[in-house]
Formats: sequence, C-alpha cells, structure tokens
Amino acid sequence: MVENVVKFNKQIGHIRNSTSTSLLMSKPVTQDLFLLIKSLSKNEKGYIRKFAFRQGEEDSKLIKLFLAIDKQEVYDEGQLIRTEKYIRQLPRMKIYLYEKILDSLDNYFSGNNALIQVRKILNRVSILFDKGFYDACIKQLYKAKELARRYEFFSQLLEALEWERTLMLEKQLTGSFEAVAREESEVLNQLKLLSFYSSTYDEMAKLYSETIWIRSENDHRKYKSLIEKPLIQKPAAHLSLRSSIIRLKTLAKYYSALDDRKMYMKLAKKTVSMMEAKEGYIHQHLLQYIKVLNNLIVTLGENNQFDDFNFSLEKMSTLGDYYPAARSGKMQSMIRMRVITRRFYQHLHLREYNKALSLVPEFEDCISQYRHLISTLHLQMFLYALANIHFITENYKRALVWINKILNESETPETKVFQGYARLLNIIIHYELHNEDLLESLIPSATRFFSKKPDVYQLEKLFIDTLKKKLLTTGSASEKRKAFEELKYTIQTKFNPNDNRIMEYFDFISWIDSKTAAKSYQEMLKKGF
Repeated sequence: MVENVVKFNKQIGHIRNSTSTSLLMSKPVTQDLFLLIKSLSKNEKGYIRKFAFRQGEEDSKLIKLFLAIDKQEVYDEGQLIRTEKYIRQLPRMKIYLYEKILDSLDNYFSGNNALIQVRKILNRVSILFDKGFYDACIKQLYKAKELARRYEFFSQLLEALEWERTLMLEKQLTGSFEAVAREESEVLNQLKLLSFYSSTYDEMAKLYSETIWIRSENDHRKYKSLIEKPLIQKPAAHLSLRSSIIRLKTLAKYYSALDDRKMYMKLAKKTVSMMEAKEGYIHQHLLQYIKVLNNLIVTLGENNQFDDFNFSLEKMSTLGDYYPAARSGKMQSMIRMRVITRRFYQHLHLREYNKALSLVPEFEDCISQYRHLISTLHLQMFLYALANIHFITENYKRALVWINKILNESETPETKVFQGYARLLNIIIHYELHNEDLLESLIPSATRFFSKKPDVYQLEKLFIDTLKKKLLTTGSASEKRKAFEELKYTIQTKFNPNDNRIMEYFDFISWIDSKTAAKSYQEMLKKGF
C-alpha cells in the first residue's frame, strides 16, 4: 500500500511541476483521469474491473484503456494512440471511463460510508416520490433519518425532515406536523451550535498559526477573547459529539499556546476517548480522528509519557487494519506523514540526534510527496525542523538549504513566526561559517523584521544587537567570551524561558555555552536535557 501511495504522489508531483501548462489546461479530463487511476488501491481496481465494465463491446474497450493507462508511469497519450488500436474518439472514451470509475467508487464506498448511504437513500426517496410511491418513500426516510441521527449528519437530517413534511402534505397526515417541527427545531439548534463552535475554532486556529504561543499580553488578550465565550467555558446542554469535540480542540489550542502541557494532554485524551466511546463514529469521521489522535501523540511526547506515546503511535500506524476508509491513498499518505514526523520530533525532543538524522531521508520524502496535504504552517515547521537537525549536527550548508526554502516563501500571517525563526537561525549559521560580509546585510534586514512587533521579539532583538555590536566587532577571544557571558546573564535574568518558547526552536543558552566552553552545540544541548 505504501509503495502505491508513494507512486501516486510522485505522479502528482510530476504533473504539478510540469512546464507544459498549456497541455494541462487543454486536457483537464486527462489529468483527472490519470491521477484518479493511479490513486486506486488494489482492492478498488479489482472492484472496478469486476463490476464497472459489463455492458458489451464498448465496456470491453474502456477496460482495456483503463489497464493501459494504469501501466503508465507518466501519462503518454501518444503512446496510447499508437499501441491501443481499438481507440476511437479518445476524448469521449476518457470522459466515459472517468464517469465509470467514479460510479464504481460510489458503490464501493457506500457500503462503509454512512454519509454516502444517506445521500443515496434520499435520492431514492426523490425517485419514488416522482413515481407516486409515498409509502415506500416513508420507509426509506426512516433509514435515512436513523443513519443521519446516529452519525450527526445534520444537513441530511434536515433534508429528510423536509421530505417527511412534503409526504405528510401529499398524504394529508396533519397530525404529525408538530413532531416534525420540534425535531426540525432541535436539528437547527444543533446546526447553529456546530456553526458557533466551528467558527470559534477557526478563529483560534488562525490566531495559533500566527503566534504559535503566547508571548505578550496583547497575544493573551486575543486568545482570551475566544476562550472566555460563555459556550466555550460552559457547553450547551445536549451538545452533539461533533460540537463537543470542536469545543475541546479549541480549548486545547489555547493551552498549547499557553504552554500548559498537562492541561493540553488532559483535553487531548478526553477528545480521543469521546470519539472512541461512540460506536461507529470513528469509521464515519476518520479524518477528524486522525487529527485528534495526532494531537494526543504530540502532547504525550512533550509530557514524556513514553509508553502511551508508543501505544498511540502504533494505533495511528495500524488504523488501516481496523477501518477500511484508512486504506485509501489519501488516508495512507496522511497516516504515514504523521507517523514519520512524530517519530522525528520525538527524537529531537529526547536529544537523540543521530536517530533523528537517520529519519531525515524519509521525512524529506514525506514533505516532497505529500506537499499537497500539508498546511502552510506545518510546512514551515517541517522545513525549520530539517534546518535545525542539520545545524545541530554541524552540516551548516545543508541547514542553509532548508532555511532558504522558508525565506524564499512569501510572508503571510501564518508563516510570520517561522520566517522570524529562519532569519535568526540563518544569521547564526552564517556566524558559524564566518561569513561576516553576508552578516552585514542580513542583520539589518532581520532587525527591521523583528522591530515590527517590539512587544514580542525582544529576545531576538537583544541577541542580534549583541552579535552586531560586540561579537562581530572584535577579534579578541577573551572579549568575545565576555560578550557571550554577558548575553547569557541578560537572557537568564531578563527573559523567562517558560514565557519564551523560542528556546525550543533555538536554545540560546546552550549555544552560548558551546562558545564559552569550546564544545559543540549538540554536546551542550544533551548536557542541559
């Protein structure tokens, strides 16, 4: 499965990086068809071959085209036309083949996907209604409503209730209108609450991506304006599981930004437990479960809960054994990416730098193959982590490669934090490489960047100012040592590392100690662990 996923994502990378944009624009069906076929699992392909092509000569040609495209590593339409002699009107055949595959996948997944099942039932209700079979419609609606209630598909439940009202009008069953109205009101209330919790979480996630953690009173006020909303502090009665989970995720973001790791872990455990406690819920909301389980793994690692960390990481890696939906190409990609990144970060956290370095090729492969699945914020985090491990192991040129990838990206509110980290580490790398000429231009640029938020970046500005005024202006080893010692004293007395989690991204104290003790930064990091 993993090999298929990697192959599929390589195809995505090839197509997205292709310079032949005019070809892609003129043949969008080709792109979609090729990627769709390459994304299919072995079981999906088997199902399609068995059930999709059973209607005579035309279908026999489509299955041949399906197999021919599947064999190609890179889509080559010219080769198809040369070798597949049965092809006539290839554009039309591609459209039909694409629709056949989607219809088959609709049937394939409907057996396990309750949302698809509800939609199909509602489609049947529409067909039966047009034919005048009202009693049959009512029977189908019972099935749709039961599934929609069980898995909290509120929009579909509203649609089912609207059909119920329509059928009552047609059959003149006026006695049940009040019951439908009550149920509709309850569903609308749940939708309203879900909208509130979702929008609040979106605001929290946006704020988190722009700050990562709380470093100033201004930051804290912004977080508190969200966290102190009455329905966040005290949830509404009879709250749906979907809303409850989003509320807990909102609270967890706040405590993560506050660096309250114990509280974050408590909320993450509760969120996962709630999802696991409701039978069948994970199967229908697998992507949400992957995200909350990943959050739990993160906080277990931060709290040194090693047994629980390993147990939860194993649970993540084996989701495909228990949930068919986890076997799709997309889900396997997301699972693999999370397992690799969590192992990598845990080695960094435990100062196991050689083990972290051994995972770099696979980590880099994840970033390359799954770029389309990675958020802007997480991409910046991953690029910085790769630069950091190479800096720690003194491969400064390789560290610069990853730093430059960050700096070459346009600055956005979501990337501003790691743009700052990258500027700082970029300066330190060039200091280690003795590139004084470059530092003369890099330092003023970084100073301007950090001066835009004077209430936040005081530590960074102090460091850069000391570097510029004292460390670069003297060649005396004793004077440099004295400047480093003064800088360390200022940081330790003026700045509280618990309030400035930048120490997790670059440990100023360990780096300064490496200079005064004439030892490696890696040695000092391990000593201080």
